[in-house]
Amino acid sequence: MPIVERYGPLPDCTPCRRPKQVKINSLLTLMNITEPVNLVENENMYYDLRITGVVYKNGTKIPWNRRYNEETDEMHQRLSGALCYSVLMALMPNSTLAIAWTGCQLVNTEKGSVIGTLHVYLEKDSLNEQHVHVGSVGFFKSIKELIKSYAQSPSQDLCYFGTVNSVEADAFRTTFTTWNIITPTLAIIVAYCFK
Repeated sequence: MPIVERYGPLPDCTPCRRPKQVKINSLLTLMNITEPVNLVENENMYYDLRITGVVYKNGTKIPWNRRYNEETDEMHQRLSGALCYSVLMALMPNSTLAIAWTGCQLVNTEKGSVIGTLHVYLEKDSLNEQHVHVGSVGFFKSIKELIKSYAQSPSQDLCYFGTVNSVEADAFRTTFTTWNIITPTLAIIVAYCFK
């Protein structure tokens, strides 16, 4: 019996994503999973890592565009995606940080040479298991060094932080739909490992 019939349809994660849900249902049926897949939102503790820096592309500061401040605008979303990807790639040499990565979003841009503030969400339990001291001087220095190192040979035609102005962190409790956030991150980690 297919898992979808046995356990019912998967919850609709967000409005207007029906085609993805059907695709996931058919993939789960093909995988012949004997246990149900838990797609409920789990409340966990996360660290909110805030990185602020000057945005570059191909070695040059990108020019300001007012559309970067409009969250629903495609330019803002592309910049957010590019910065999140480049920061994840920067953190990839530190497998503990890469595995703790849960999500990311651009929350602010400032005019001039574009200065962006990115929120990176890291799972607290994963970091605690590896005895990572979030908030220590060494932790912030490590993050800055990883991003600085990445900026010396970034991906072509992709925005990244060429200069890091600040790194800060807070802990908070929230819910994330683990399937939506973790799966793309795992795909990036696997792709990086086989690069």
